[in-house]
Amino acid sequence: MSVPRVLGHLTRKRVLTMEWMVGESPNTLLLQARGFAHEGEFTRIHKLESKRKLLDLVSKGAEATLVQLLETGLLHADPHPENLRYTPEGCIGFLDFGLLCRMKKEHQIAMLASIIHIVNGDWGALVYDLTSMDVVRPGTNLRSVTKDFVDALGEVNYIDGIPDIKFSLVLGKILSIALKYQFRMPPYYTLVLRSLASLEGLAVAADQKFQTFRAAYPYVVKKLLYDNSKAARRILYSVVFNNRRKSNGRRYCYFWK
Repeated sequence: MSVPRVLGHLTRKRVLTMEWMVGESPNTLLLQARGFAHEGEFTRIHKLESKRKLLDLVSKGAEATLVQLLETGLLHADPHPENLRYTPEGCIGFLDFGLLCRMKKEHQIAMLASIIHIVNGDWGALVYDLTSMDVVRPGTNLRSVTKDFVDALGEVNYIDGIPDIKFSLVLGKILSIALKYQFRMPPYYTLVLRSLASLEGLAVAADQKFQTFRAAYPYVVKKLLYDNSKAARRILYSVVFNNRRKSNGRRYCYFWK
């Protein structure tokens, strides 16, 4: 991940000045992957290379979003495509740091748990996570919310231990249920959802088979395995064992690849 250096001598209270970042925007790469550019049509090799760059940018963008979410707790608050660049070194670059959002540690843990529970189809646990993130209002009928998630998303299919489900589908269902139960949408939660949805939209435009969870899940797994905190161990335990404390092999097979 690349971030432009702040030019302190040109920065004031109301003006943030940063160095110029060389790189290609996701929208430009998408046009090139489709064979269009200002210079005319691209050759097949150019199209494939632009597609490769775009998918690499999206994969790294998803991981960078999760790093901000789960590691630093400091989020770029305006993560639309024009604020991203694919640098000549093959890194993802972020622009425009005029807006930032900071997360509480307990919300970071709950967000990590929610990602794990979404990909494992554990909707009851997801509702608990949303409650911990102050998304679900106090007094809400949690059983009813869980039932709606089960009805909306049902069982998740797995391919090689990775959930075969698009993030945009999950997001749409969450927003639909959020409206029904008048969920609160904290700024960090909205930003993360928007960032991942935007990245997936770019990738799917170039490759219909792209899935955000497949790109992001390896980082989440790594975070869960190497984080020795009590909260992380509790989440890992919930993945490895079901409510009867029996091993759930289908769910954690990806962890041991």
